[in-house]
Amino acid sequence: AWLPPLMLVWANCHSAYIIGLLLLGLEVASALLDACVRERHGRESRDALRPWPGIRLLLLIALLCTLAALLNPQGIHLLLMPFRTLGSAAQQTFVAEWASPDFHTRETWPFLGLLLATWTALALSDQRPRFIDLLRALVFTALALRSMRYMGLSAVVLAPLLVHYGARVLRRVESRRGSPGGRTRPTRGSPVLNWALLTLVLVGAGLKMALPLNAATIARVHEQIFPVAAVDHIRVESGSSPGEPSPAILPETLFNNYGWGGYLIWRLYPDTLVFIDGRADPYGDELIVAYQRAISAQPGWEETLDQDAVPSALIPADCALASELGDRGDWQAVYEDRLAALFVKRPEGY
Repeated sequence: AWLPPLMLVWANCHSAYIIGLLLLGLEVASALLDACVRERHGRESRDALRPWPGIRLLLLIALLCTLAALLNPQGIHLLLMPFRTLGSAAQQTFVAEWASPDFHTRETWPFLGLLLATWTALALSDQRPRFIDLLRALVFTALALRSMRYMGLSAVVLAPLLVHYGARVLRRVESRRGSPGGRTRPTRGSPVLNWALLTLVLVGAGLKMALPLNAATIARVHEQIFPVAAVDHIRVESGSSPGEPSPAILPETLFNNYGWGGYLIWRLYPDTLVFIDGRADPYGDELIVAYQRAISAQPGWEETLDQDAVPSALIPADCALASELGDRGDWQAVYEDRLAALFVKRPEGY
């Protein structure tokens, strides 16, 4: 009863609501498979018909959730947007989060371990995996291998499967190591130890969440990945100090690195508008391709900047466009550090 209202809220908050519809679809598919297997194996007619009322209820819930998702300012366009994103050649090619995970990097090893452990548990368990568990494992493994964006979501789906089927594998191993008859003596649990371990896990998780939220940590990370010093330079040269409202003499339009767009909006909006930011979906392929052509200094990059009347550029100091602008007389480098370079286009006739 709560799923349609939750889907209404989810769809109006984030486009990942499509995952909720996917999970409902997997539930329906697994129920249909289970019903077909029951009938195929010649179960009693009354027993074979039992799943169908439940399937009809699942279909009704899925329909209501889909209708709830349509109650948004964009209507059916919101329902189609995830498919347009997946079908966007530019986003799938140039946006890093849509790339497949690189298992040569250490950051992906925990997920790789979870993936291997889950499928091993499914294979070695003495219980035949349910259709719904197999479908979830197959679909979310495929999603994670296709795009690193889905690794976190897949981990949420795979972890319960590992716990359930992994526990059965461990019990199976313990029974074989027990008495010749395969029986093991029951052991009593330790509530104190369990609560101590749970407390330790919660404290560790709390610290892991609290430390990155520290202001000093946030500032240090910003300086490592965002052009903090370059933006401070822009504001100082424009007559304002960091943190104060920026005056109107800031550049009206700024060609920028894709990954810096959100940060620049936070620091410079509304006086300065960025060329692009991380919200690739509403921009469309044409702008993404134009950005990629310009940042990599491919033929035609000048037309991209001229067409959009971009008077300045804040880009990585080691990118191809920075090297190209540095060799041209109609652009002047007014600031540069190890991370970023700020270029301003000279007036005509200079």
